[in-house]
Amino acid sequence: MVITPNRTLNKYKFIANNKVTLQQFRVNDAVVNNGKNDMAEKGALSIYFMSNSNENLTLYFSLNKDENLDLILNEISYDLLTNSNFTINPKSKEIMPIPFITTDTFIISKKLKL
Repeated sequence: MVITPNRTLNKYKFIANNKVTLQQFRVNDAVVNNGKNDMAEKGALSIYFMSNSNENLTLYFSLNKDENLDLILNEISYDLLTNSNFTINPKSKEIMPIPFITTDTFIISKKLKL
């Protein structure tokens, strides 16, 4: 599966809607889980931070023939406050974002079923 961004991105978040086993799972030729099968429970499957925000992301994997992959792909960019499509005032200096929570972002969600 190759994902080609149409905008500048900072990260992808993959969320599994069902339990599935990914075999030979690789991301941009990097082996995941030391080449062992990766059991994906329902929920967050993977988060991939973009080092070069305009390049393709390539996922390699195989599934058992009895399994279906039902994913939500979130494309995340940290440009909500500077995006020309919106007029949003920044938070005051007294307000601190919650740590480890995706805030002040522009997110596009897509459903993928295989």
